[in-house]
Amino acid sequence: MSEILLAEDAVDDAERVMALLSQFRVENKIKWLDDGAKAMHYLKNAAVPPRILLLDIKLPRMTGFEILDAVRTMPAYDQSLRIVFSSLDDIPTIKEAYAHGAHTFLSKPLNAEDFGWMIKGFPRPWILGSQTSDAVR
Repeated sequence: MSEILLAEDAVDDAERVMALLSQFRVENKIKWLDDGAKAMHYLKNAAVPPRILLLDIKLPRMTGFEILDAVRTMPAYDQSLRIVFSSLDDIPTIKEAYAHGAHTFLSKPLNAEDFGWMIKGFPRPWILGSQTSDAVR
């Protein structure tokens, strides 16, 4: 089963993401790291690259944008889905996220409806066990 990397330093936000993934019956294993440098180290050394990267922008020691830039140079992550979420939700920040290679941008605080629609749009190779048709309308 493909793994999800969650890079988020705020415990409440990380718990919210994990609760939403559970709510929408996403069964993928989640690797949660609270530091950008730890996340990058993990990505560089992963035996099997995570297929989904959920990245906060403002992380200690290495930002989500820096992680995006790094994985864009790593062929193992060419097929990974890169999602950025942040309390910074102004247009320049959102444009910058996409310029760094994000596929999706979500604003904090994350709400169930937006998160559910995002999961519903995940192609099946990225996510296993999802039962979103009844959960999100």
